[in-house]
Amino acid sequence: MKSSELNIVIFGRGLAGLMTALALEKALGESVQIQLVDSPQATEDEHVYGTVTSPTAYEFLRQIGLDEPVLFSRSATSFSFGTQYLNWPGAPADWVQCHHQILPALMGIPLQHHLARANRSIAPLLVSDLAARQGKFAHPPEDASNPLSRAEYGYQFASQEWCEILRSALPSSRIQYIRDSQVTVSTDAHKQVTLTLSTGERVAGDLFIDCSGAEGALMTVLGNSFRPTRAVKIEHRAEDVERLGPACRRVSASASGWTAQTYLQNAVQTTLVHDIAVAESGDRRVFGHRSEAWVGNCIAIGASASVHDPLSPAPMIMLQRDIERLLELVPVGRGFAIERREFNRRFTNDVAHCDMFTGAFYETRNTHNDSFWETAQKVYGSPGLERKIRQFESRGVLVRYDLEPFNDEDWTILHRGIGRMARRFDLQAMSVDQGELNRQLDMMSGAVSELVARMPPHHVYVANMKRYFEKQRYG
Repeated sequence: MKSSELNIVIFGRGLAGLMTALALEKALGESVQIQLVDSPQATEDEHVYGTVTSPTAYEFLRQIGLDEPVLFSRSATSFSFGTQYLNWPGAPADWVQCHHQILPALMGIPLQHHLARANRSIAPLLVSDLAARQGKFAHPPEDASNPLSRAEYGYQFASQEWCEILRSALPSSRIQYIRDSQVTVSTDAHKQVTLTLSTGERVAGDLFIDCSGAEGALMTVLGNSFRPTRAVKIEHRAEDVERLGPACRRVSASASGWTAQTYLQNAVQTTLVHDIAVAESGDRRVFGHRSEAWVGNCIAIGASASVHDPLSPAPMIMLQRDIERLLELVPVGRGFAIERREFNRRFTNDVAHCDMFTGAFYETRNTHNDSFWETAQKVYGSPGLERKIRQFESRGVLVRYDLEPFNDEDWTILHRGIGRMARRFDLQAMSVDQGELNRQLDMMSGAVSELVARMPPHHVYVANMKRYFEKQRYG
């Protein structure tokens, strides 16, 4: 079988299925035949991916047709400099888990060591932090001398809106769209999946992609059970607003969980995540993952493979990495063994890395005395996370694992924000004069403060940008 003969069948009607189908079409062109089977059995909970993305989403979304003129004109999408965490147990103050490019090194020594020596906060040096707090936004310029060039951004979004935009692209694509009220899923002794439509017609495919959500219709038939790690209650609400809020989601902690507010162009979307034994309302959600994401001739993507705590952008990061991993490892021969093994290895590592980052939020010394927080610490605790925390607290070292989706800046900002301080720092930092160090830090924070003061409010920037897009469209 040549790559040009490959037939891929996607079973799913939600965000994962639509993104996967369009990503395959854009990346592989005429080399494959793509079928998207839409059925009630493939219904996906659209809230499972949270409401925020990381900066890596920009290029990924652009490639599948969701560039900014589309996102901001056809949906209520807004910008995101990060998430502000309020009343977080163990944290000395609120902090913004902002998106930022490589932090500057002074005299060749990483910034965190100078901050530990001077006992200073990192927040005033982060332009995306200060802008988020003040409700400001502007695109980072290419001019490296501008402090704003160090900022990075993601998006605040409503997944159902993105689904509608992507679904509208199907008629103009070469993807064969099959809609059926009742599809039968079966498998043989060799773990080869087949789909049969209500008419009795079989859907032929060399490779099947399960995008049917947490139920994982194809994976379940294959006997690839979902491994639960934690159950919570999640409730979603939306309130219409006349003016867009800040380019920053806000998360507030309570004794039994946390509440997030996401600021869209026309609404504030509230997500409540609470202890399953305490919450009186909301839907039961189980976090966890499959033992393997690729079994036989079937690959699970998105929530069919793993469901993640929406405390950070981890759910969208994982969905994006699932699809990118698929694009890289699309088989070109009859045997899938090598590609399957590598796909599963990377999937397992990605799940572990996302869980470590999530666990770092819950791993605090002074948590609420409640089962929600105790369970989170138990579930997400791991030798890998313990090593990261101990090394940073001991001597300011950032432990890195291969192909992590969260970078050094993410971890530095999280460690410092939640109150982790290095007891020791790189002795080379002592070679910098204390007075000169303070002057350098004061100059950096002053430049950030002056710049943010001149930035436009988030709602003003978005309104002006939309008018520009409209003018470009109609002339």
